[in-house]
This record gives sequence, structure tokens and C-alpha cells, in this order.
Amino acid sequence: MATKRIAVLGGPRCGKTTLIQHLYVEMKIAGLNAGYALEYSTEYLKDKGMIEYISEQYGIYLGQKKLEDELSVFDYALTDYATFVPYIYGRFMLGNKERTKKE
Repeated sequence: MATKRIAVLGGPRCGKTTLIQHLYVEMKIAGLNAGYALEYSTEYLKDKGMIEYISEQYGIYLGQKKLEDELSVFDYALTDYATFVPYIYGRFMLGNKERTKKE
């Protein structure tokens, strides 16, 4: 069975982490094979400070992807972030600029 990924999205400090932790506990109690990973960007920002360059979004994407890939051993993977979010932020940072061929 392929891992089912569940990502909880929302604004800062709205309870995403709390929700996935409660959901994780409930799933374990129900006997489901579940794992969870917390948002990679939180640790990134603590370590490196605010994001200044669009290229940093790619690094955050890679960090989040690694965390989510490690959850592939579970039937259910919970996260308070999702790998597509850095792309959205990256596009926002570009504003009205044209996309490059690399994008």
C-alpha cells in the first residue's frame, strides 16, 4: 500500500502542529501505522534567520521532501507543512517577474 500523506496547512501559530500530534495519537490508538514530521522551515529559520533569496525556498523544499520521504515506511504520513509550499512562496517572491526556463 502506498503511503497516504496528510498535510495540515495554515498560518503561523494556528495549531497545525498541535492538530497533527493529536491526529497521530488518535491514529496510533486506532492501530494505524502512522508517522509524522514537523515543518522543516521552522528549524531552518531558527538556524539561518529570515529568508532573503528565492533560492533558499529550494533548500527548504529539499529539507521538507527529505523529512516526508522518511515517512514512506508508514501507511499514513502526517505533516504540518507540504513540499509544494516553498514553490508557492517562491512564486510570491518573484512577483510579476517572468519565469525563467529553469523554473
